Amino acid sequence: VGSERGAIAFREPKPGSSIRLTIDLDLQAAAELAMEGRKGAVVALDPRNGEVLALVSTPNYDPNQFAGRIRAAQWRELLANPDKPLLNRAIQAQLAPGSTFKPFIALAGLESGAIDENFTVRCGGGASFFGRYFRCHVKTGHGFVSLHKGIAQSCDVYFYNVGNKTGIDAIAEYAEPAGFGRRTGIDLPAEEEGVLPSSRWKLRELRQKWYAGETISVAIGQGYTTVTPLQLTAALGGLLLGGVWYRPHLVPQDELQTLRPGYRPEEPRRFPLHPEVVQ
Repeated sequence: VGSERGAIAFREPKPGSSIRLTIDLDLQAAAELAMEGRKGAVVALDPRNGEVLALVSTPNYDPNQFAGRIRAAQWRELLANPDKPLLNRAIQAQLAPGSTFKPFIALAGLESGAIDENFTVRCGGGASFFGRYFRCHVKTGHGFVSLHKGIAQSCDVYFYNVGNKTGIDAIAEYAEPAGFGRRTGIDLPAEEEGVLPSSRWKLRELRQKWYAGETISVAIGQGYTTVTPLQLTAALGGLLLGGVWYRPHLVPQDELQTLRPGYRPEEPRRFPLHPEVVQ
């Protein structure tokens, strides 16, 4: 078994085509070093063109195991590993965004007219909504909180109020163009899409109506909301550009034009946002 009996023919191996990536080697090395011995992901993206500069998922596995035929024992070990090294956390981990979602709550509140830039609340360490008490991460509270202070100090109570005034469907209306709840379209396989909840989403997926109290958790990036690290990076980058989202990619556009004659660069996704709101 496994012994060579003879050769019918022999073909000299030829190297495949070279390909240039958008990865910044120094940045990638620094990111990998920073994640050594840790579990998580790092994504660095240029929002001006969608180029991925660094993409790290840890713990990882040795791809040389798959160069030939992977042994059954090695495969079982990878599958049984509780740290899930086969999971590309950068594009597949679907996690609660937490406070990183708050700028999009502010965006929805301002763009929908639910609040204005002068909207202020008093944070005493928590607030009651629909018969339930929701705590702030600062037990003693933030005092009087304006929009800028709410973002800068990540006051939960402020965003509970913004989310409550805005409503889940208005939040979804302005978060969806940023790419939440759908794949970014990066040129890698098996990307996950996360969840952007709305009343329509809950009715479709859970056959239940949306309760206003559920919006309070969404307002601080909890509840049903999940994102991938890549998705969140791309969303924030496009917001900084004022509502322009380029598809994240690892192969440069000019490289694609060389590899595929007649290829035309993609246009970014645009959504009209008021410049003063973005500012």
